[in-house]
Amino acid sequence: MQHPRTISIAKESESPARNLRLQAHRTAEDSKTAVLFLHGYKGYADWGCWDLMCEALMGFSVHAFRLDFSGNGTSAETPGDIHDLESWSRNTYRQELQDAIAAVQSLRRQGYEVILMGHSRGGGIATITAATLRGTMNAVKGLVLLASVSDFARRFPKGEALERWRSTNRWEVKNGRTGETYHHKFQFYTDFLRHQDLLDIRR
Repeated sequence: MQHPRTISIAKESESPARNLRLQAHRTAEDSKTAVLFLHGYKGYADWGCWDLMCEALMGFSVHAFRLDFSGNGTSAETPGDIHDLESWSRNTYRQELQDAIAAVQSLRRQGYEVILMGHSRGGGIATITAATLRGTMNAVKGLVLLASVSDFARRFPKGEALERWRSTNRWEVKNGRTGETYHHKFQFYTDFLRHQDLLDIRR
């Protein structure tokens, strides 16, 4: 298996300020098609079999890129470990959308035709990204969804749980793979409400 190259691109969302990381699997073929993969909730680009999937895609004469969302809690030094829990807690759907758009734009500037692929929450972000860029010079060529979510609004707490989150600014979630507990700040919810139309996967 070829070792992917890590590349850095400027991000356009306001927080956090660091650049975006892409794991680049470039085929030797003279291809202008690139698959951009977006990982899911509590995940990251190096999780599971995503590297093997991208290597397999190269066999179809396409380049493949795995994006690490800027608020996923990993870093360039530890790309396979969620350790920056403060960054994770401040992440929002809109920030992930901005990250995905910045990655698409970077690949389009390099002359690639982009196919978006997303898993779970990343599938929802991929769908909104494709819809947002439709009809522009950065429009994507295709969309592939792997067990994608279909509605972000339904994934928030309700009733007493929502009020407890509002009062404590802390909604705890457990990572079933590692047993670790992460938390969302209440801005995750308020940012969604402010941009609900933009973040409607089914629009």
